Amino acid sequence: MDHRGTNQLTFTVPGLISESLTWETIQTLDFGVDARFLDNRLGATFDWYRRRTTDMIGPTVGVPATLGTSAPVLNYGVLETKGWELSVDWTERFENGLGINLMASLTDFREQITKYISPSRNIYTNYEGKTIGEIWGYTSDRIYQLSDFTMGTDGRWQLKSGPSQDALRKGSSWFYYGPGDMKYVDRNGDGKVDWGAKRWTIAVTCPSSVTPRRVINTASARRQTGKALS
Repeated sequence: MDHRGTNQLTFTVPGLISESLTWETIQTLDFGVDARFLDNRLGATFDWYRRRTTDMIGPTVGVPATLGTSAPVLNYGVLETKGWELSVDWTERFENGLGINLMASLTDFREQITKYISPSRNIYTNYEGKTIGEIWGYTSDRIYQLSDFTMGTDGRWQLKSGPSQDALRKGSSWFYYGPGDMKYVDRNGDGKVDWGAKRWTIAVTCPSSVTPRRVINTASARRQTGKALS
């Protein structure tokens, strides 16, 4: 749009599309065991599985800038999921028609990218070795004490010594670190605590995941002639 508000005709170079681009492929391997004991009152089930997604669509290596556009995406990545599930149930039927059923299960799984092109290993994108759902963060050291600061002439706390954490304020005009705030570890020894290059480095750690590794489920049911409660 020009200074008169008139739309102008423009041309752009379209992105490249690989002729070999195809669907992703999913393969699943599963082993399971079902057993019942004590006249079918006690039951147990165990499953182990591995799901492998190949030909994941992702970026490829760079191309010369003279090409005029970015490199096309290709089928290259591999995502692997491994997990197991164990469940146990108890069923009892009494002579008065009352029946009860108790069930408990324990599951565990992990999803990890085992093949991917990502030279920068940016933690906000996919990269080889990434666990799906991982959380990156900082290592806490201790709580800042009053002895760690002096009061500046502007009425703000000034850190006496140690790595600066001002980068974590993200330009805030009202928050400044002071006594009672969390002090983090300078893991790479560069004299400051920040988010580094947002790559897989020792500046930040990955201590946890938003996806729970082990999940416990329980359920119960009560049945009587013509009625059921679960």
